[in-house]
Amino acid sequence: MQTSQPYSGPITLVISEIVESDRIQEYEAWTRGINQAAQKFAGFLGVETIRPRDRNHPEYAVIVDSIIMITSESGQSLLPIGTGWNDRTIL
Repeated sequence: MQTSQPYSGPITLVISEIVESDRIQEYEAWTRGINQAAQKFAGFLGVETIRPRDRNHPEYAVIVDSIIMITSESGQSLLPIGTGWNDRTIL
């Protein structure tokens, strides 16, 4: 029987979101908090937030680069941080 090995390697996560125009400042603060939390993890390479050019269509793109090793143990260690920020979701 073959056993599965944890994945280890570089990943890029791209998130695209349209934010209500009256919530942009709140969204920006929320994004900064998520980005600061992500920087604490081993393998974090960087994050780039691309802000909207058109105020009538406030679409943000967030690009996160990291080198990861996904195992059930490492995934469990991320849950408390993700849960804390998800509770602050403003969209």
